[in-house]
Formats: sequence, C-alpha cells, structure tokens
Amino acid sequence: METFRQNSSANAPSFDFVLYSQASLESGRLLAEFFDNGGWYLSKDVHCLIRWGNSSPVQHSFKYEINSLSAVKNTVNKVEMIKKLRKTEGVKVPWTYIPVKTKFKKLNSIVNTFIINKMKPFVFKDICHNNKLVNKISDKEGYYQKLLDIKNEYRVFVFRDKPFLVYVKEGGDKNSLFRKRENGWRLVLLLDGYPPDILGQSIKAVAGLGLDFGGVDVIEDKDGRVYVIEVNTAPQLNRFRARKLAEHIKEV
Repeated sequence: METFRQNSSANAPSFDFVLYSQASLESGRLLAEFFDNGGWYLSKDVHCLIRWGNSSPVQHSFKYEINSLSAVKNTVNKVEMIKKLRKTEGVKVPWTYIPVKTKFKKLNSIVNTFIINKMKPFVFKDICHNNKLVNKISDKEGYYQKLLDIKNEYRVFVFRDKPFLVYVKEGGDKNSLFRKRENGWRLVLLLDGYPPDILGQSIKAVAGLGLDFGGVDVIEDKDGRVYVIEVNTAPQLNRFRARKLAEHIKEV
C-alpha cells in the first residue's frame, strides 16, 4: 500500500500541515507541533497534508497526503466501517447485527426485535459515537454488537503496515461497559506479552479501510480470541505518541 498519494505538481511548497477537526483538536494540536503547522482549515497550498480525523474536502492543493479523504470517511460512519472490516480477510469482528431497513416500520421492528432477542446481550452503537446499552430497538442508524467476556483491550498504532506502539488498557472500573478514559482506564505501553495475533489483525484492519495510519482498538476474550472493535484516525495522543508517529511519517 502506498503511504503517500501524489495530488498536484512538483512545485508544491515545502510545508507540512496537520488537518484536524474540532473533535480531534487536542491531539491534533499536539501532533502539529512536530510539523510546520496545523488547524481545522487549510488556507494555502502545502507539500504534505496529514488528515487527523478530518473528513472535510480542502480547496488548496497538496503534493502528498496521509490518510486520504475517502479513507477517513470510511471510519466516520461506524456502520460502514464495520461492514468493511467484516469483508477484510484476516480481520475478526464481534458478531454484529446491522438492523433491517424496509419501507414498513412495523415490519422493521418485528424482524429486528426477533433477531436481537435471540442474540442478547448486545450493545447498540450509533454512528455519532454515543454508546449505550439498550433493551429495545433504537430508531437511530447504528448497529448491535454482541458483548464479549473481555480479558484485555489493546490499542495498536499502525503506520504503513507497521505496528509501532502497543498499549493495554488498565486501571479502570472493570464493571464499566466501555473502557474509556472517562471511566478511569489508561493506556499502558507494552513491549511484549501481548497476543501476536493483535498485530496482524491491526495491520489488515488499517489496510482494509484504505488508511495509512490508524489507532486500532482490539480485544482479547477470556478464551484468547482476538477481535477488532474499531479503527481511529485521530486517537488519543501524548507527546511521546505524537513524536513517534511524526518520526514514522517523516521517515518516508
């Protein structure tokens, strides 16, 4: 997979820009410190455009791009992301049900309720990142994913088919449905001791979505099976992670 896509003439200025969104502002600004500039709006032509969770078109030209517009869009809509991951060879996702949509709302409800009730417990995940446990069919667009008995959850940073950082989530409330920072979970760097399969699946998940870079959330269940949950195009950063990612980008 090519990391850079050429978009304009060789006369583009030698200026690198991190294009982040307001939702990814904190980590985007941190990453931008290792490049020439950054922001949520591109105001001039640049040499290299680094998309940090931003799926907006730009009016100015660039010679190279990391994480193309179409690839980032593959991750914005979580339903479409799950569909693509399910079709990616070598990537396992938890059993997922995307609700049936027909012209007849009552029929929708009957069919969906029947299937969901057969496969409880499920977590409903809508495309706006609002996760909640539900006992009935939601009218929001989203998908249902079967809850797994989790042993560990990892985040793997991948660039150009190469995993360069592996973290495990620790320290949070084990009764919390989602292992997030607001629930007390923190990322702890691992040098070894993780299931080797998480690396292969993470590489394939990033490539399957057409991305150059991604922070892949992977879970290991009590039986040692590994599943990809999602791929983030603007994962949480600290200065160490931002520097490591910048180093990999600049190498190529």
